[in-house]
Amino acid sequence: MMMDFAQTMFMAEAEGFLPTREGKIQGIIKAVKAYPGSTIELHDFFRIVDKWGIDIHSLTQAELARIESAIK
Repeated sequence: MMMDFAQTMFMAEAEGFLPTREGKIQGIIKAVKAYPGSTIELHDFFRIVDKWGIDIHSLTQAELARIESAIK
């Protein structure tokens, strides 16, 4: 079964491969999950968010909650 373009783009965004806001959030989640420690230092979290091109202050409470729930 072949995927159509929309499905392909949805999956790429969900994997953090697209430079959309959602793609960047997914990239942050993957990077935090891959963090070598059992907890992440705040400055390391800020560095990850910055690496993905998002201003830490622009993250909404809903986005922060999604990130937190995805990494538990």
